[in-house]
Amino acid sequence: MMTLEDVQWAYNNAYQKYEETIDNKNNCLNKEYELKTDCQKKINLMNELNEQYKKYVQAQEDISGTNMRDRIESGLQSVNREFAEASEFFKSIAVSSENKPIDLSVHIFGNDENKAGSFVERIFYGINKAKADIDLNAEDLKEKINKLENEIQSINQYLKEIQNEIHSLESVKKKLINDMQIYKALEKKLMGGFIIS
Repeated sequence: MMTLEDVQWAYNNAYQKYEETIDNKNNCLNKEYELKTDCQKKINLMNELNEQYKKYVQAQEDISGTNMRDRIESGLQSVNREFAEASEFFKSIAVSSENKPIDLSVHIFGNDENKAGSFVERIFYGINKAKADIDLNAEDLKEKINKLENEIQSINQYLKEIQNEIHSLESVKKKLINDMQIYKALEKKLMGGFIIS
C-alpha cells in the first residue's frame, strides 16, 4: 500500500531522473551538432583535396602520355641542322679581328660536341623532376584523402551511437513523464483521503 509520502517520493525521484535525462539528451544533441559540423568540414576538405588530386592525376597522364622526348629531339635535330648551316654560312662571311674565321656554334655553345643531346638531357631532367614532384604531391594528397575518409567514417559511427542514445533518452523521458502523471493522479486521490493498495 502506497502512502502519500511514498507517492510524493516516487514523483520527486521520477522528476529528478526526468531532469537528468533532459540534461543528458541536450548534451547528446550538442555533441550530435558538433559531430555533424566537424564531419561536414572534413567532407568539404576532402572534396577540395579530391579536386586537387584529379588535377595531379591529369598532369601525370599528360606528362606520361606524350612522346615529348621524341618530339623535342626531332625538333632540336632540325634546329641543329639549320644552325649548322647558318654557322657554316657565317664562317664564310665573318672573320674575327685577327682574320680568323669564327665558328658560330663554338662561340654560342662552347666545345660541347653533343649540343642537342646535353640540351635535351637538361630539359628532361627538369621534366623528370617535375614529374617526381607531381607524383609525390599526388601521393601525399591521396594519403590525406584516405585519412579524411577514415576520420569521416569514425565520426559517422560515433554519430550513429549518439543518435541511438538520443532515441533511447527520448524513450526514457516519455516513460518518466507517464510515471509522473500517474504519481500526480495518485497524489490527488490520496489527498482526497483514499489509500492506494
